[in-house]
Parts: sequence; structure tokens; C-alpha cells
Amino acid sequence: MDIYQTLSLFFLCVTAIATTVYAIISWKLAQPMISLMTEMDPFDNLTMNLIIENVGSGTAEDVKFEAVPDFEIFHNRYLSQTGLFKNGIAYFPPHQKIKLYLTWMPSDYQKKIENPITINVNYKNSLKKAYNQKFMIDFTLFGEMPPPGNPISQVAESLEKIERKCNYLHDDLNPIRVMIVTKEEIKKEIEEIIKEKSD
Repeated sequence: MDIYQTLSLFFLCVTAIATTVYAIISWKLAQPMISLMTEMDPFDNLTMNLIIENVGSGTAEDVKFEAVPDFEIFHNRYLSQTGLFKNGIAYFPPHQKIKLYLTWMPSDYQKKIENPITINVNYKNSLKKAYNQKFMIDFTLFGEMPPPGNPISQVAESLEKIERKCNYLHDDLNPIRVMIVTKEEIKKEIEEIIKEKSD
């Protein structure tokens, strides 16, 4: 074997190794990674949203969510009943973000700060490798007192008070009686009144 054949064989081996390393690095970089966090609503600082994002560079498939314990987002409606938690996501591409209403903080505030929830996220990559992540949602970052309300939430509270008072008034009122009379009956009654006065 001459020097040219040896060099060609050497460069062929180096190229094969470099290609394999590049393929492994590319595969590792193209993995999905789900991120989950809470965020105050920009229009109401008492409303908390759940932000779910695929921050990886690969597509997450068959994404499933579970809240432990199940979390009441508002009266008799739980996270497990939302479409996202009930059905999951079949394909979640990289850099896609989903925003989901989580809760209005003043409602059962003490219960929320005393009971953090864990959200389990299960998903697969394009090669069907399974991933499991756990995210804790802890509401104690608000401290012991609910944050001050903004004008929108104050308007909502005032409307609720007005509605309660209207319901109270409505319950106290007796039904209004309405009599329907025809033109002929009115004309006849007027004639009788005139006749009585002339007598």
C-alpha cells in the first residue's frame, strides 16, 4: 500500500467519525424540552395563567398533563376537565407556546398558598424516547396577603355587588299586575263618567 492509499483511507475514516459525531450531536440538539411556568395576566394582576412551551429544538409528541392534586380553576371546574389536560397534545413543535387560564388569586386564597400543586408532564420525541418532567406550582410567592387589585378587578367586584343587590330587590318585589283594555272599553268608560257627571 502506498502513501496515497494510506492517506485516502485515513481521511475516509476521519470523515466517517466526524459524520457520526455530527449526527449524534444533531440528534441530541433536536430533542424536545417542555417548560411550564405561571404568569400574571397583563390585564389583571389578580389572574394567574399557566404558560406551557416547548423550549427544545425537537417536536414533542403525545404530550400528557396531570395535576396532583387536581386543581379547581374556578367554581366546580378543574384543570383535569380542560381540553389540554383531558386530551393532551399530539404534536408540540419547538418554540410553540400555550397560555391557559389557571386561577383568580383572591378566590380561596389561603387554600391556594397552603396547597401547592405538582404538574406531571409526559411526552416522547420523534424516536419515541419517553420523557417525564414534574413542575411545582407554589402560590406562596404572593406572601400572606393577596396582591392589590387593579381597576378591572374592582369593577368586576362592584358589578357582582350590584347584581346581588338587584337579585335581593327582585325577590322582595311583588309581581306587577297589568290590565289590558281595548279602545272600545276605554271609550265606553269615558262616556259613563261623562254621563255620571252630567246627572
